[in-house]
Amino acid sequence: MGDEKRIVSRIQQEIEDANELLYYIQDLYQTINYEPYKEMLTSSLMQIFFAPVVVQSLTVFKIKPKLGIQICLYVLTMTLQVIRCPLL
Repeated sequence: MGDEKRIVSRIQQEIEDANELLYYIQDLYQTINYEPYKEMLTSSLMQIFFAPVVVQSLTVFKIKPKLGIQICLYVLTMTLQVIRCPLL
């Protein structure tokens, strides 16, 4: 039972860290007033994280996904709820 509690605790910490990162990204979008920088940030997020990790995990089934479907859906849902940028 101790291992199970540690695993649950670790997962909860990872979720909290991920949510904190999303709020940090939202803060960046709010403080950036120069539209080309917002576009660069969005492009970087799409090219570095969303396309190769989240989208690929949801769409490519020939190789082992990097993330499970539930995690991908959670990340996408939280991203769309937290980050208020029309570019996303």
